[in-house]
Amino acid sequence: SSEASHDLAGLLLGYICNLRKPLIPPQFSRQLQDIVDSDNMITSLAMVQDVLLSLPTPNKTALEQLLFLLQKIVNHGSSNGVKCNNLAAMFLPGIFETDDDLQHTKHAASHLLLMRLMIQFADIWFNTSPTATLIP
Repeated sequence: SSEASHDLAGLLLGYICNLRKPLIPPQFSRQLQDIVDSDNMITSLAMVQDVLLSLPTPNKTALEQLLFLLQKIVNHGSSNGVKCNNLAAMFLPGIFETDDDLQHTKHAASHLLLMRLMIQFADIWFNTSPTATLIP
């Protein structure tokens, strides 16, 4: 139901935003920012996958499970009213850490795009089988 999806998202959001450190550490966040700012979107998507898979294991596992769950919520958007962009904006502060507020403001649009892509492609990016790649 719609209320259950919103309750679950709220519970997860509270947990993620109260972590001592974000799921994507600053050095990885900077790498992802540079990739998103590049010109070649196809190459960029594959590079994002490489960075996500190189996260420390606890971060990668937690991010993977969170993104899978967010993807399921979005996939049922027609019945629960939850939009990918809204979930991406809500979870952004707990996922990424920026070096300062100015940097956060400067790259907010890119981080939001990256969050949407991570939710949309979670099943592809975190599937380690050789047949489940973004680029053939």
